[in-house]
Formats: sequence, structure tokens, C-alpha cells
Amino acid sequence: MNGSLLRNFVNTSTLKVLGNVGKRKALPCIPCIGTFMHKKFLATTNEQTVTVRDALNEALDEELTRDERVFLLGEEVAQYNGAYKVSKGLLDKFGPKRIIDTPITEAGFAGLAIGAALAGLRPICEFMTFNFSMQAIDQVVNSAAKVSYMTGGVNCPIVFRGPNGLAIGVAAQHSQDFAAWYGSIPGLKVVSPWDSEDAKGLLKAAIRDPNPVIVLENELQYGVSYPVSQEFMSSDFLLPIGKAKIIREGNDITVVSHSRTLNFCIEAAEKLQDEEGISVEVINLRSIKPLDVDTIVNSVKKTNHLVSVETAFPQFGVGSEICALAMETEIFDYLDAPVERVTSADVPTPYTANLESLSVPDTQVIAKVIKQMEEKTRHIAILGGGVVGCSIAYHITLLNTDPNLKVTVVEKTAIACAASGKAGGFLTYDWCDGGPLEDLARKSFDLHAELAERLNGKIRYDYRVVDTLAITASTKAASVKPPPTVWLRPGVVTKFKSIGTTQTTAQLHPYKFTKTLIEEAELRGAKVKIANVIGLEFDKLKVSGVRLSTNEIIPVDTVIIAMGPWSGEALSWLVKKSGRAHQLPDVSGQRAHSIVLRPKVDISAHVCFVTLNLGHKYAEPEIYPRPDGEVYISGECDESPLPASAEEYIPNPTAIRSLKNNMNTLSPDILGNATVVREQCCYMPISDDDKPLIGKVPWLDGVYLATGHSVWGILNSSGTGLVIAEMILEGQTKFADVRGLAPMRPKSYNKIH
Repeated sequence: MNGSLLRNFVNTSTLKVLGNVGKRKALPCIPCIGTFMHKKFLATTNEQTVTVRDALNEALDEELTRDERVFLLGEEVAQYNGAYKVSKGLLDKFGPKRIIDTPITEAGFAGLAIGAALAGLRPICEFMTFNFSMQAIDQVVNSAAKVSYMTGGVNCPIVFRGPNGLAIGVAAQHSQDFAAWYGSIPGLKVVSPWDSEDAKGLLKAAIRDPNPVIVLENELQYGVSYPVSQEFMSSDFLLPIGKAKIIREGNDITVVSHSRTLNFCIEAAEKLQDEEGISVEVINLRSIKPLDVDTIVNSVKKTNHLVSVETAFPQFGVGSEICALAMETEIFDYLDAPVERVTSADVPTPYTANLESLSVPDTQVIAKVIKQMEEKTRHIAILGGGVVGCSIAYHITLLNTDPNLKVTVVEKTAIACAASGKAGGFLTYDWCDGGPLEDLARKSFDLHAELAERLNGKIRYDYRVVDTLAITASTKAASVKPPPTVWLRPGVVTKFKSIGTTQTTAQLHPYKFTKTLIEEAELRGAKVKIANVIGLEFDKLKVSGVRLSTNEIIPVDTVIIAMGPWSGEALSWLVKKSGRAHQLPDVSGQRAHSIVLRPKVDISAHVCFVTLNLGHKYAEPEIYPRPDGEVYISGECDESPLPASAEEYIPNPTAIRSLKNNMNTLSPDILGNATVVREQCCYMPISDDDKPLIGKVPWLDGVYLATGHSVWGILNSSGTGLVIAEMILEGQTKFADVRGLAPMRPKSYNKIH
């Protein structure tokens, strides 16, 4: 029926006569009075709230005012103000030609509306409930949806709207969810608003769309109030169709839902956060078709878990489509567990209240599914994003074969934020011989060479083999000439010797190496969380969580303490938990200074350990030329209180000045005249007995230590990472003998307070 016929139809008494025949009584309206009271969405004192009903009414009012081609038709939309009062006041304002009561003939008035749309009008066709749209399914699917395709692009700007999904006490024929029904039809867009902003923004966008849009409301949401933004007040407030919204951020599980069920998802998320420490991200789909796959993908990249929640039946629903997309898109590459679906039971919705409540998902059901998914996941937290922590993450993700294993590196400031290092990335094969570090150090040196081949270390982190010299120098006249390839001032060298060759010494860039390790680990699913750890949670003597300064608890099964110089604080947590003293050495920080220079000429690849006689004292600078043209120079250590974080490191100006003066003495033309790139310091983690702590804490379940490496942190990071990975994943290490480095020490080392 075209537009002129519509006007003639309205101007006759036919509608009045037909409207009194077989008049359908409005369904019982069971409003949810008041505001959705979840704490996340409570309005502040200055925040305005609007009910979903009023938001829809406002959208209709604004679009009817904006465009005279817009009109509303449906059963009881005019004189009765709508079965759910959504169209209240519109008849008085816009008159009976634009707010039109229809007979009980969905097929008839839906077809009439489609004809009006094809004639240039913009009808809004209300179904008292979308269950009744089944009476008009031929019109919606075979006419409205297909006309543009069948006519070479003729537009059909029509909106079909009304309540969808579960109501209360209206039985099987009035409680179905039609999102998947209409979402499967080419030519239809389908939106499913949740809160007041969704309701207004999506309905207005649907009315302005040039082709058919299904707007699936929910009658139990009509009376619920939600906070609204200042933008909501504008008559041009629109929400894009096809774009989802993250309404609660989280890190562990992604939950995707739409419409009223989001209320339960949010409540379940908060319950799990408070009781279990599970961090749930909740996505409001808003649009069923088109579906915003990108938002889901990006969320799952972070959480590695996906749960779909809806009130539709289990087979062939929106959740089924999301599961299919998880298999067909890059979502699959990031999943640590199969996608879970929460749906209504596979039965017609019961009328009896107790059976009805059992047939649809609620907060408890959703929380149970999420918790079970998280329980299937083994979660390893590595505390510390330095070179040792990142090496552990790299090796665990490399060796792991369990798809349900989750690895998180928790770092207070930033990955590799303190990766200057006393030794400047120096690697040696045999300098740790004769002690408990010998086997680990030798095998770590060889492993570094393997990693450089595997990870393209020459390019990515400046790995190279080097010659190493011990040089004695003096400010007094010297008789020994320096090696011709070394850039020292003539007359300053009194003695030199080779202490390492390209077979036994090498170097890398500490920061670039650490970043490479974490990048590789992230490619295999590891996550980095920037947060301040303030303690551990235990279930008896088994670690169960990592407590953050925000009071968030990350649920874990295993914790590795690799916090460098801050490990001492973490060790105190372990002793406190045990209830008695144990033989753990303390770990503290020792400050070392360094400068980075860029000379005007390249210098040879010789690492130099210098003893410089200044007459009144000796200095011992270490000089590390790098492939990129920089020269890293470190000096003596001093004692200084450990700052709260690496961001608060402050070098001693006297120590920095001393390093510069030493370079002026040793190489005034080259290093003394070089550009100073950085002045910095680091804090080396030193244990009471000068040995690292590597291995499981014997009296606690799931707690491992990897700290106290002193100057050899870069060298032994590779081997330590592999040792810890083998211990956790295989129960023992085959890589190196670290029995002499186990955390348990003789009683004489009981120094934890």
C-alpha cells in the first residue's frame, strides 16, 4: 500500500470500525520500578537518570518532530498510549494521522507499513510483543528484508519495534527471544538495547536508517532507570548500529550478552570479583546484526576466555553464532579454553513461577559457569617484569602444552624499566666456576647463543661475541702500549691481558633482550599487567591469589617471585604466612651507576675491565662498546635506600661525575669527548650469602623464587627461566644443577624479620 493510500485509509472510518473488532487486551505490564541498583551504575548526586521507557518515548518524540515522514502505528499505540506506555503523549502532540491505532492484524498493518516505506514515508511499526510478529513474518522477511535486493537498491526505511524475550508469568507464547530469528535474515539489521542510552540512541539510529531495522526491547526493562550522559540530552544523540560497548572492564573472562541479561552478567561479574578475585569483562552487544566482532576479538586477546549469555534457546542462537565466529576468526588463536554458552533451557518457557525461574539464566547460573571456566584454567603469575621474570614467561610459554594454562607477568612500572644492569649485558662462560653457580652459568652462556640464533638476537637485541681485556692504567707515565685495537690514550696503560675470547665472552643489550623475551611470550598468550603487588593470598599453605594495591585479587595456582631488589618484601610475606622462622636469606638492593656515551667514531668490540690508579685512590670502570655505536660504562657500587619503584631511581651526581672524569683520563679524545646519552643507576638484587635463590619454597604450595642474581642477572636469566619453567611444568629441572641455589638455606641465614 503506497503513501497516498495510507493517508486515505487513515482519513476514513474504516480503521475505527476495524479497531473495535476482536480488540486484543494489552498484555499484563509488570514493570521493574526504580533504578537498576548495581553499584557500577548507581547515579551520583549530580547525575541524571532516565527510565528505558522514557528514553524510547523521547527518541520517538524527537524523530517525529524532526521528520514529518515518520509515523507510528500498532495496536493501542495511540489512545491507550501504548501497551507499555512507550508512546505516552504522542497522540496528543502529533495527532491521529501520525500516531495510528491498528486492528489486531499484524500481517495487515506490517504490510501497510512496508508499503508506506516504499512510498517514501518512515513508519515505525510496533508489535505489542515480538511473539506476535510471527503473524507478520511473511511481510517482515519476504517483503521488507528482501525488497532492496530484489529491486536493485530501492530503500525500505522501516522500523519494527516492541518487547522481546522473557516477561513474567505470560507463559510460552509470550516469552521467546527473537534475536537469532531475525538476525539470520539477509537484509535486516537487528539491535537489542539494554539501558536508557541504548534505547534512545539505537532507536533514533534505526529510524534514520534507509532500510529495515528490528529493535528488540524488553518489557522488564521499561521501568528501569539508568544514568545518562550529557550527550544523551541532545536531539541528535545516536548510537551506531553494529558497534558493541564494553560496560565493565576485566582481565580474566570476556562475557558477551545483550538486553536485560546484562544486568545479571554485571552482578555475576561483581560477585566473582569480590568473592573469587576473578576479573570479568562484560560486553554489551547492542547490535545483533551486524555483529561487532572486533570488540569481541580485542577483549578475548586480553582475557583468553569467552562466555556468551542470552535468554534464547540453546540451539542456533546468538551464542551459537559467537561460538562459530570464535572458530572462524582470530579469536580462536587467543582462547585458553573452549567458549561457554549460557542460555535458557531447551523447553517452552513455563508459566508456573518456580519453573519459569529455573528455565532462564540468572546471576547465580552465570557466575557458576564463569567460575567453572576459570577453575579449568591453571594460572601462573610472575611477579616482576625484569629480565629474569620475562625469561621465565618466555620459557614457560615455550614449553607449555596445556591450552588451559594462563601466564601473567605483574610489574609495578613497566617491563624492563630497570634494565641498565651493572654488567651492561656482559655474558661469560667460566667466570662463575668453582661455586654453586658454575653449572647454571656455563649452560646459560650456551643457551644465550642458542636464543640469539632462534630469536635473531644479532638484530633484535645486539647480541655478539667479544674479546675481553683486563687493563691496569695510571695517571702517571706508563711504559706499556695499549692493544692497537683499543682506543685508550697512549701512555696511560701499565698492564693488560686477555681474560675472555669470542669463545667465552659475549654481550647483548639488556633492555632490548628483555623486551624481546616478553614479546615472544605475549605471542604465545602471556599477559602483562601493570600493577603494584602488596601481598599473596593463601588457602591454608597453598597460594591462591596475588593481592594488588587496588584491593584486586588475581586468582593464581602458582607464583614466581622475581622482583629483583624488591624481593625482600615478598620474602617477608612467605615467612609471615608460615607462622615460624625458616631459612630464607634476605634480598636487598645495591646501587650501581652507569653512563651511556656516543663517541664520534666507532670503537672496537673489546669489553674492558679497568683498574685506574688516580694517585690518591683507585677506580674500576667497566667499558662495554655496543654494536649500535653507544658505549656503556659502569662504576663502583654504593649503599643507598631502595626506592619504592624504578621510576624513582636517582643516581648519585658524584658517582656520575667520577665516571665522566675517568673517561677523560683514559680516552680524552674519544670517550671524554663523546655525547652523554644517559646518566643512570640500577639496584642489583643481592642475597645475604651472595647466591641467587632459585626454586620452590618447600613449605608452601605453588610458590617459587627466582631472585638475588646480583651482577650476573643478565647472564643467568636465560638458564633461570628454563629451570623454573621445567620445575613448574615437569616437576623437576634437567637443564642445570641448581641444588646449591635452592631457597632453603642453613639456619645461619635466617634473617627475615
